[in-house]
Formats: sequence, C-alpha cells, structure tokens
Amino acid sequence: MALCTIHFRSEAIQKDDTMQVIVPDGPGPFPVLYLLHGLTGDYAWWSRFLAVERLVADRGLMVVMPDTHRCCYVNDPRPGGFAYEDHIIPDVLGFVDRVFPTIRDRRGRAVAGISMGGYGALMLALRHPDLFSATANISGSLLLAHDTVHRDDNIRWLSEAMAPEEYDLWRLAERHAQGGPSLAIRCSCGTEDGLLGYNRDWSAHLTRLGIAHEYVEHPGAHDWTSWVAQTPAAIDFCAQHLGLGATAAEG
Repeated sequence: MALCTIHFRSEAIQKDDTMQVIVPDGPGPFPVLYLLHGLTGDYAWWSRFLAVERLVADRGLMVVMPDTHRCCYVNDPRPGGFAYEDHIIPDVLGFVDRVFPTIRDRRGRAVAGISMGGYGALMLALRHPDLFSATANISGSLLLAHDTVHRDDNIRWLSEAMAPEEYDLWRLAERHAQGGPSLAIRCSCGTEDGLLGYNRDWSAHLTRLGIAHEYVEHPGAHDWTSWVAQTPAAIDFCAQHLGLGATAAEG
C-alpha cells in the first residue's frame, strides 16, 4: 500500500492543487472511496488525525482525499466564486481514473465526509448518482441552500446565493425519490452536536420519501472524539457497498 501526495492542475478553479491517494498493493482495478474534509480542515486530515491508512490496509480499497478549502463543494455563483463541484467532478475524479487502475463506473465509487464534507458527500452523490453508488455523512453540516443559519458569514452568504433546486439536500432527495440508480446512504451525528436537529430532520425527510438509509446517533459532540469513532463505520459502510468484505471495525 502506498500513500501518495499529488500536485495537479485543476482547470475548474484555474490553480494547482493537492490531494492524497492511498493506493492498494496489486494490479487492480480498485474501487475508490472519496473522502471530503470539513470546513477547517484540508486533505491531510484523514491521514494525520484519523489513521485512514490503517483502516483500509489490505482491503483493496483506493482512497482519494482532495483539498477543497472553505468551499462546501459547490460551484459558487457569486462574482469571483470558484467552481469546486467541477473541481471534484470532473477534475479530481477524472485525474484519478486516468492515472490509477480504478473501477471506472458507479459500482466502484463511493463518497463520504465530515461536517462540511458530509454535506458535500451527500450532495455530490445525489447530484451524480451515475457516478457514485454509496455515500456516508459524519456530523454533516446539511444546511447549505436549505437554511441560512450559519456561524460563518461567508458560508451564510454562499448559502443565500445558492439555487435551492440545485444544492438543497432536501430537494435533491425529493428528486432522487422520483427514480434513478439506487444509492446506499449512511448518516451519523452525536447527541451533543449542535447539528443534531438538522440531521434528525434530514433522516426523517428520507424516511417520508421512502428512501432507504442508515441513520445512527451516538454519544458525542461536533469534535474529533465523534469523528474518530464514526470514521471506521462510515468506511465499512462504503466498502461493503463497493463489494469488499472485511471491515475496518474488525481490524
């Protein structure tokens, strides 16, 4: 297994950027899990604080960890805004499929994330069900384009600028319920997390729409204790839906 730090050119944001990729041993092709960091993090979160290399060792799972700054993974429509959804799709995903031996269809791709990345994972999977078959949200900040109550002014202004029909998770779920490829969905949130109410509302919305999903509440707040505890379960969920057997929780 190799951990690669890659510097590449993203046409969508017109700049050089960085990602880390965990590449399994063997010839492949490999299924790929995309991991999206939170608002205050970067691509190295997963290896520095969450020991992702250990969690995926000997599992035949490639892991891609892009850097996306404080972008919420959307195409920002404001003057001077950057197209970070396009940065992920097609720039990051396209680079990975060109360079590495991947399974190059939806059955071989999943996306998961923490906080802002939890929103990004759900949003990208719902907007691109032709590209992803599974998604997991850990402590997701799910409000973008749905509710403008945000602690960060820039995120509040971004939320106000978003087209709800494009980036509101509630509306994307309604669209998904009308038909299309099935999507495996997992969501988790701590019982002391300030975002718990929104995560409960989101799960209830999926239930009303008849969208099957896994929803987990656990002790903990919006912090590393929760994320260290929930990341193995999120990886397990995605890996199993990508056809891999042994679980990170089992070691």
